[in-house]
Amino acid sequence: MLTAEQLALAARSDQPGTLAGELVRLGLVSEEALLRALADEYGLPVVDPRAAEVPRAALDAVPHSVARRQLLVPVDLSGPVLTVASVTIPHHRCATHCPAS
Repeated sequence: MLTAEQLALAARSDQPGTLAGELVRLGLVSEEALLRALADEYGLPVVDPRAAEVPRAALDAVPHSVARRQLLVPVDLSGPVLTVASVTIPHHRCATHCPAS
């Protein structure tokens, strides 16, 4: 649990980046704890794409240029449902359809 003083310290920082990133940089919260808190807040699972065994069909379903632009990694493809890991919380529109162009 962060105190009001710790949160204010992170918010006052002149470093570029996000408040969440500054909390991690200052050592006030671990990256893992922050990730889990955000996952809980948004009701999303935590996926480590480095440890996942990704089916070739999932990788082939997303053009490399789209994955780079959208900052996502395909994780699974089950029928018509493609599961991706993303460094950002996607817009609702993108959660159902990411444009290929």
